[in-house]
Amino acid sequence: MPEFVKSEKLWPVVGLDSDGNGIVVGASGKEARVPGVFPGEMVELHAPFQRNGVVRALSLKVVNPIQGRRKALCEDQERCGGCPWAGLERRVQIQWKVRMFLERAKKKGLQLLDCGVEAPDPEYAYRLRARLAWKEEGGRTSIGYRIVHGPGLVVPRHCHVLDEGLERLRKELTGCLHRHLKGEGEVLLGVSDTEWGGSFVLTLRSACPQPPSLYREVERLVEKGVLQGARVAIGEGTQSTADFGVAAEFYRDGEGRMLRGAPGGFRQAHRQAAKVLGHLVLEGAQAEGKRVLELYAGSGLFTLALAARSSALDAVEIDREAAEMNRHNLKAHGLEAKVWAEDAGQVLAKFLELSQKRKATRPEVVVMDPPRGGAGAIIGRLLALQPERIVYVSCHAASLVDDLARLCKSYDLKRIVLVDLFPQTAHAEFVALLERHGMRGKGIQMAD
Repeated sequence: MPEFVKSEKLWPVVGLDSDGNGIVVGASGKEARVPGVFPGEMVELHAPFQRNGVVRALSLKVVNPIQGRRKALCEDQERCGGCPWAGLERRVQIQWKVRMFLERAKKKGLQLLDCGVEAPDPEYAYRLRARLAWKEEGGRTSIGYRIVHGPGLVVPRHCHVLDEGLERLRKELTGCLHRHLKGEGEVLLGVSDTEWGGSFVLTLRSACPQPPSLYREVERLVEKGVLQGARVAIGEGTQSTADFGVAAEFYRDGEGRMLRGAPGGFRQAHRQAAKVLGHLVLEGAQAEGKRVLELYAGSGLFTLALAARSSALDAVEIDREAAEMNRHNLKAHGLEAKVWAEDAGQVLAKFLELSQKRKATRPEVVVMDPPRGGAGAIIGRLLALQPERIVYVSCHAASLVDDLARLCKSYDLKRIVLVDLFPQTAHAEFVALLERHGMRGKGIQMAD
């Protein structure tokens, strides 16, 4: 690391890592990760430090900037680190995302003919959720974002990617909750789209017991109408929870149906995500009259639309509260599906056993939206089940490519679309459509 401390030395950026950080290589061959810089640029490094064996640093100055550079809108962009690509025009951000994905796929032996792009507006004020943290130090508690490339928190003066109402709420809660929060924990804020008008929900999680004054303050915010509802969860594993008001989040699927989500459960953050992803999933699944298996179903973002079209639907979600919300949502809209509150791999094993006895039980279509780590643990069973079509929704390019490389031994990758749901960052959502070999012409070939 000492070689990167030299002041006023310019370092060439030679590549990007899987998280979109620039890679700088020292004379010894040691690499440093620098957010917000790109191949072809020269950078002067600032505040290098080492964490988990990786040198990280910030850029003090960029020389020879690439085309599409702009001044970041956020004053706290460098300190926060949550929007490291804010210094690029959005069209250039998308170009780099596509390039990173195609290069990663090529290394895994996949040669893509193309990669579609969907870039829903808006670019700013798009997030309907905020994940913050709090930490008490020296008798004073701060509420802010975790700094990506260093310890501590940053309290932004204004967060430009949050929904405007959510940003006002963040500032209000920062002002009234910090006196009551002890130790450290997580703050999750969400916009709840209720039929009686848009509102907000709060979930607080901590391993540390919290004082009675915090519960009184949260109750006051709900009674005052600042919040629709709130949940305070204390402890790890099986947590002790206290709910105030209606702590569940309400949101709509891609066809406008109202869904009730588990408090603090998974939900897409971009305001256009449900509409864009829902359309791509339905277009790929072609579920009309088919037997469909949905894995990692959550509270039902895609479930209801699939239930309305399929001849039979099984939806699998390991989180019991989310699975219960899914059942509630189906019933509320007069739709039917079997919801399994079980592990996806275990359910696949059951379907394999049933399909060997009675082929008619085998699903023709599988729709899956696994967590960031991907679906690697279930790919073997999925291949053995041999559905006709697979629609794979992913928020992590690296795990998606790993899984596609395995699936493409038996499936043709017909289409993949990059959906830019995380402007100002290197992240994107993907929707891939696969068909079993021999059904139609191939879209992607395995490299020799």
